[in-house]
Amino acid sequence: MQEAVSLDAPPRRRRRLRLLATRARRAAPTLAESSLVAASALLLLLAFPDFGVWPLAWVALVPLLFTIARRPRAPQSFLLGLAAGTLFFFTSCHWLTFPMIRYAEIPVVLANILFIPAALAGGLFPALFALALSRVCARWGAAAVLVAPILWAATEWARLGVIGQLWNAVGYSQAFQPPLIQAARFGGVYAVSFLVLAFNAALAYALLKRNARGALASLAVVAVVAFAILGFHLTSPPRETGEATAVVVAVQPNVIPDFKRPASEHFALSARHFELSASALGAIDEGGAVGNNGAQVNVSTLPPNASALPRVVVWPESPMNFSFERSQL
Repeated sequence: MQEAVSLDAPPRRRRRLRLLATRARRAAPTLAESSLVAASALLLLLAFPDFGVWPLAWVALVPLLFTIARRPRAPQSFLLGLAAGTLFFFTSCHWLTFPMIRYAEIPVVLANILFIPAALAGGLFPALFALALSRVCARWGAAAVLVAPILWAATEWARLGVIGQLWNAVGYSQAFQPPLIQAARFGGVYAVSFLVLAFNAALAYALLKRNARGALASLAVVAVVAFAILGFHLTSPPRETGEATAVVVAVQPNVIPDFKRPASEHFALSARHFELSASALGAIDEGGAVGNNGAQVNVSTLPPNASALPRVVVWPESPMNFSFERSQL
């Protein structure tokens, strides 16, 4: 009896391994699907600086949406979203490797390898978007692709909340096109991303249906997006007339980020920020070039009615753990 069990065990293991291999092959995206989502990532990359071909953002996600909605399978969709997101963040946020290369003297190849986990963390949210979209498309059909704007805006919001960064949200690609971003007055960059995704989803739906009914539905969505953009633009505040509307005071103390600094030093630095701010504001009122605490104010650049204008005091962020005065730059 023991021999029979012993001889029967290896075939069972082989069957399990074959079953796992079969499931893995079924879960793996096809080459065509992988190519389409890579195209989405690269098109979206081109929509951002350094390239700045911003119109591409309005079509960049069509391949990804089409691929997910055409065959809405949860594992494949998650992997496709992860691949697209990781590729996009790795290529568009490459500047994050600069501090490692320049200041830590880490080799370029190693710095890029170390950046991969961060790109994967960013790519997790497009992956969750793709997973959610595949589930709704599996239940309600191709028309559910029109829910994509809601899901995408939700995952961008979640990305900011979870990892604390919203670098290269889709709406930011339109930053230099004021007529297209007025929705941000009501919903921030999420509202702009929503409109961009709605346009992409309309095109994807037309490709999925390929009939008159699908084309009409897509045109209706595009029309709604166009009217929304127009409405936000027409109701936006008037553009600047060339006259000053506020005085900006920039405070730049060059403080090194040191988390081991004693509390007394933290309070002293905060007090120094307030002193510089008050000094600059006082210099504006007095018309002097330098405030009591050394704040430099170029009075010649101030408008004649500077004392009557609102004032904005800007304090800086110190993103690098080094002192500029000690740098070799």
